[in-house]
Amino acid sequence: MGIFRQAKLLYEKRTRDQTIQVIQNSGKLELRFGNHIIQSSVSETKPEQLLLEYTQAMMVGFALNPDATNTLQVGLGAGSIAHFIYHHFPKCEQDIVEISPEVIEAAYRHFGIPHSPRLKITEADGAEFVQSSDQRYHLVFQDAFLADGVAEHLQTDEYYKHLGRILSPGGWLVNNVWGSNEAALRVVSQKLGNIFPQLYSISVGVGTNVIFFGSIDRRPVNLRQTLLRAEALSEELSFSLARWVRGLQRVKQSDSVGWARPIARI
Repeated sequence: MGIFRQAKLLYEKRTRDQTIQVIQNSGKLELRFGNHIIQSSVSETKPEQLLLEYTQAMMVGFALNPDATNTLQVGLGAGSIAHFIYHHFPKCEQDIVEISPEVIEAAYRHFGIPHSPRLKITEADGAEFVQSSDQRYHLVFQDAFLADGVAEHLQTDEYYKHLGRILSPGGWLVNNVWGSNEAALRVVSQKLGNIFPQLYSISVGVGTNVIFFGSIDRRPVNLRQTLLRAEALSEELSFSLARWVRGLQRVKQSDSVGWARPIARI
């Protein structure tokens, strides 16, 4: 474990596809898949806080849909998003689908995911769960990664169509993808743009994560109201949600770069 310096390996299980690891590191618990990439990070003392910036940016969904009372999350990870929603949005019921029983085991054993009627975890393939679902959600968080990226079947046109189908009126898809491959980002944005008339993105850092926000509603987003809601929410959170709303960019499919055209300034 020298590569982790003073880090301590708490859990490791090898599956046919990857290695699931829980690593204790400087007051944090990290989920890794057998490499240096931190899939999720949770504070040992304050698990309701979001430590990774991309997870903070994903919470812009609650500024876009402040009335959300139910969410779906595809991909559990260490449960940092689940912890956050459970603590900060107590009226919100969560459905979470995770394909790996080892990830679910680690989340309960080491990351302290609560056992609650408000937080239901289903072991299943995300695409199959979404395709068969007759539930409608106010927010759908797509954050399902393998060791080397997002599974291909979670980036198909058919899958994105089903994600649009399960959104309630006024609902939003919040889709996390890696931002290091511009060509791949262009493909994802084009696929999403074919389904979601309202499509925005936030770039988190340089070459790290890009969060896409898609709505099937054609009504334009009132960005100033969204910012005001984010400023109000920021007072209750451990980070500035307004900062991330200011980073929203409107995706215009006619642009040559496909996904990086800025919206009007707020």
